[in-house]
Parts: sequence; structure tokens; C-alpha cells
Amino acid sequence: MRRIAQVMLEHQVDGVPIVNQTGALVGAISRSDILRAIIADPPLSLWR
Repeated sequence: MRRIAQVMLEHQVDGVPIVNQTGALVGAISRSDILRAIIADPPLSLWR
């Protein structure tokens, strides 16, 4: 999660696609998804 947030900030984008090993789109993560995760008070292991 931390790496995704870093990439989003570096490239000034509001979301990133998530692909599997073959390059097929399996989802997307947005800034609001990251904010929801922070608000939900996840375990610290999520941020490593």
C-alpha cells in the first residue's frame, strides 16, 4: 500500500491499475481507497 501511494504521488495520478502476472487488469486502487484504509485503522504490517 505504501509503494502504491508513493507511485501515485510521484506521477501525480489519482489511481493505478492492478494487473496479474500475465498483464490482465484485475482491479484498480484510487486515492480514496488508500484514505479508507487509513481511516479503518489497519494493522501496521499493511504499511511495510
